[in-house]
Amino acid sequence: MPIYFRLLPIICCVLLTHSWSQDRLLTNTTYNGSIGSATVHGDVYHTIAFRPEIPIGNLGLGLDLYFYIDSDGNIYENSWDFKNGKATWRTLIDKIYYVRWGQPEDLLYFRAGALPEATLGHGILISRYSNTLEYPSIRRVGLDLKITAAETRLEYLQSDFKRTPGLVGLRGAYPLLPKLSLGLSFVTDMDQFAGLIDSDGDEYPDFFDHFPDDDKRWDEAMDDLSYWQELHAGIVDQLPPEQRNFETWFASLPLNHNEYNPQTQDTDPISGVAIDLTYTLSDRVQLYTEFAKLIGETYEISPDYSTDLGYGLVPIGIRATYGILRMEAEWRWANRNFIFNYWDRSYDLNRVEITYDADLGSYPLTKEARLYHFGEMNGIFTYASAYIYNLITLGLGYQHMTGDYWDEDKIDYASDSNQTFLAEVVLNTGWVPKLQKATAYYQQTNVPNPFDFEHTSSTIYGYDLGIAVSDKVTLVYQNRTNYVLEPGGQLNPVNSMQIETQIAL
Repeated sequence: MPIYFRLLPIICCVLLTHSWSQDRLLTNTTYNGSIGSATVHGDVYHTIAFRPEIPIGNLGLGLDLYFYIDSDGNIYENSWDFKNGKATWRTLIDKIYYVRWGQPEDLLYFRAGALPEATLGHGILISRYSNTLEYPSIRRVGLDLKITAAETRLEYLQSDFKRTPGLVGLRGAYPLLPKLSLGLSFVTDMDQFAGLIDSDGDEYPDFFDHFPDDDKRWDEAMDDLSYWQELHAGIVDQLPPEQRNFETWFASLPLNHNEYNPQTQDTDPISGVAIDLTYTLSDRVQLYTEFAKLIGETYEISPDYSTDLGYGLVPIGIRATYGILRMEAEWRWANRNFIFNYWDRSYDLNRVEITYDADLGSYPLTKEARLYHFGEMNGIFTYASAYIYNLITLGLGYQHMTGDYWDEDKIDYASDSNQTFLAEVVLNTGWVPKLQKATAYYQQTNVPNPFDFEHTSSTIYGYDLGIAVSDKVTLVYQNRTNYVLEPGGQLNPVNSMQIETQIAL
């Protein structure tokens, strides 16, 4: 199909959006187009995109109407798939970058689509989660909803509506006294294995799929099914009675059968519950205490140790705002098989990963299964952000807990630390000619020493740069690196790079 014909849907969307905004005299509507490149499931595509942002009072709407074109001029058709109702729904919802109403502190606030950062309550279970780290390779459409009615504050968070979400969270808070409120939270990941990459969307993850880029094929043995059916018909009378059934005989052949079945595959859910008390000293200062329990099972390291997940407690925490400074500090205690902020920024990246064992070979391993590493611990967590001299916004977070940590060499728990380091820098580009955007971030969580900078599956770092080429043209460069365990047991970097030219229309 010619490229210009495939561009008709995006052209129609552009014209309808422009006409719709003109009819409502939305003078603040902005239109941006872009031309560049993006990596999708490991392949590099040229991109053409149109991104209108439309404000209507408290409502904000951002669309992302895009095409990926390979080096042969072919369109990546999965992004414009209308072959059935399910595919059509995913195609349409995929083009909404975000829909927002109000601000988080309002009586009614929601943001649907891309969630750059979301926290539930004080963050003991969900803290600074983002569903955009794999954008544009994977475009998640989530929801962050906050409602206050009859003095009750309800919060709902879901990471994705297009596929099995990595998290669904609900919290309710009710005032017990004028300045004291009680909060209850529940969070779940209903199927951690749904986090395995499925490039062709056929419900067979790439790890199990014999044809990961073809949604019509997933079993190498089934490719020659007609041949084996003809062969079986010719020799059926020579087979023992118990093998004259074709399915039984075919399954016994030494072929590359795909044993994975998405219909019967067991799910591996993990959940968490939390309770918190918050005392508001003033408009600037809050004191709180919270308790959380994870529900699930970790890897069985020994019959002597329980596989049940543990619990954590913040006896005292404080959140304060003073002018340009925002800060929070907590004293933390946890028993075995528990970590704080389980659903964090990198959750979608290490929710499940492929690992390797000399006896078992390669196999999927969930984040939950690795919780046995963490024994009883206590310590502090602090986070602070500040807007400094109108130059930069700097955010720094640090956790230092000491106690028991699983020692693979001793095959037992030993004294060690559990540390986390978070950093983010946003540059005020107004004083730098031609620079439109400059941000950088780094994260490493739940390791003995993050300042050794030894990479783990929790390591993420990256930066975004935007340089003005002319009054209406900006060159944008985005780079992110994370680390995954590959079959064979090697920890390898995964680099995601996106370069595009944005044009203000």
